[in-house]
Amino acid sequence: MKLTRRHGLGLAAAAALTAALPLPSALAQGADIVFGATLPLSGPFAAVAKDQLEGMKDHFDHVNAKGGIRGRKVRFIAEDTQYKVDQAIAAWKKFMASDNPVAVFGDGTGFVRASAQENVERYKVMMTSTSYASDLEDMARFGFHFMSGPTYSEAAEVLLQYVKSNFKGSGRPKLAVIHSASEFGRDPLEHIKKRTAALGIDLVLVLEMKFTGTDVAAETIKLRQARPDYTLIHGFGGAPIFLEVIKLSKDYGLQTQFMGTFWESSRTLMRRAGPAADGFLGVSNYAWSTANAQGPMLKAIDEIKRKRDPKYDGVPDIYYMQGWMSAMLMTKAAEEAMAQGKPVTGEGLRDALRAVRNWDTGGVVGAPVTFSNNSIPMAQVVRFEAAKDFVPTPVSAWINVDRK
Repeated sequence: MKLTRRHGLGLAAAAALTAALPLPSALAQGADIVFGATLPLSGPFAAVAKDQLEGMKDHFDHVNAKGGIRGRKVRFIAEDTQYKVDQAIAAWKKFMASDNPVAVFGDGTGFVRASAQENVERYKVMMTSTSYASDLEDMARFGFHFMSGPTYSEAAEVLLQYVKSNFKGSGRPKLAVIHSASEFGRDPLEHIKKRTAALGIDLVLVLEMKFTGTDVAAETIKLRQARPDYTLIHGFGGAPIFLEVIKLSKDYGLQTQFMGTFWESSRTLMRRAGPAADGFLGVSNYAWSTANAQGPMLKAIDEIKRKRDPKYDGVPDIYYMQGWMSAMLMTKAAEEAMAQGKPVTGEGLRDALRAVRNWDTGGVVGAPVTFSNNSIPMAQVVRFEAAKDFVPTPVSAWINVDRK
């Protein structure tokens, strides 16, 4: 089966991707289990969505090549949303009316929130998405939604625990936080304020910055005046403004350890910043390297990537890994539902996945996975070094921050 214009991939870029990543011919015979994805394949996040789509398709191809999910093939459908909530909702409802998928990947927090009530009351389809918003832990509102990693608050907690364990200076460590002027950027602030006090970390500065139009020099002077030992950056994603702060801080001679949550922890972004990003600490939700990996899923990714691109160096992009892991959530839920004798429906998948304990993800997550409410509350801290072409190096064990 190939993705058609009806499924929103008639755009030139998406069509090229579909041609480059053909699904197995076995799918043309019809599929038993349908999974869907709403993705911004055009618009400001098209490059990210392309990598996410590639990761999902590669995983489902891998599953089908191995015989499917307990002998049942997967059919995967996707549609472009341009990162517009109304278009994502329309695509999702089209899926439900025409293909009745049992699990759907959503393109962001806005879609998950906008669809939640109707999904609970009517469609009852399992969901995952790009989002790690902390409020999605609310089981009453978002009980069908599963995150493929820690929430933003949990990711910040991983970094705070790293600071607490690794600070070598005298007195209490001093922390600054730079966040975007967005709901995304403000998400973990209350958690950070509460936890820094509990951990004995002094929160000396909180800077809110717009994605564009900010006087970076003025904001960086505030950072220099605060003289933090660590500076935690959150909520910018691929927006380059936080890279400008890092570069200017280096020019000013500021001695602070920059670190960021998941969306800032991209090798692509570090390369863009160049030498100024040397030593940046990031939160890794997934394994960063597939080269010489022992885990079967990492081996599969490595084989797929090298077959497609002989220049692949063993380091997949974080967006690809999020797509692969999100597809794994869907597959695991369906597999467990069948194993547990539950129906292969959204409700059956939800209940089956929630019951999973100590799941071995084949190396994708470096420790056994048990969901805490709707999230995977663990990650690893990695360091990006210019001398290593910003290939991330783990500097911590996998840190589990589940406090239930």
